[in-house]
Amino acid sequence: MDISEHFGMEMGVQRYYNPLRGGWETVPIATPYYKFNNGAKFGFDVGGLLYEIFRDNSFKREIKNGNFPNPTIAPPRPRIEIR
Repeated sequence: MDISEHFGMEMGVQRYYNPLRGGWETVPIATPYYKFNNGAKFGFDVGGLLYEIFRDNSFKREIKNGNFPNPTIAPPRPRIEIR
């Protein structure tokens, strides 16, 4: 997306396997850039930073409302009497 002749932004998503969580994760890519007169671009990815900010704020909002995200609850165990 070109904002002006020299400024623009590239956006997308990246998917990678996280072995610590044992699953795939998707993170956004948002790269604002500056294009020099020779056509070279200088930019840096801020998508991961924005994702963490939004995720942290939504996580706090869920806890404040009493909705704890994804709790681990063990199934009930039947009581076995030993005679």
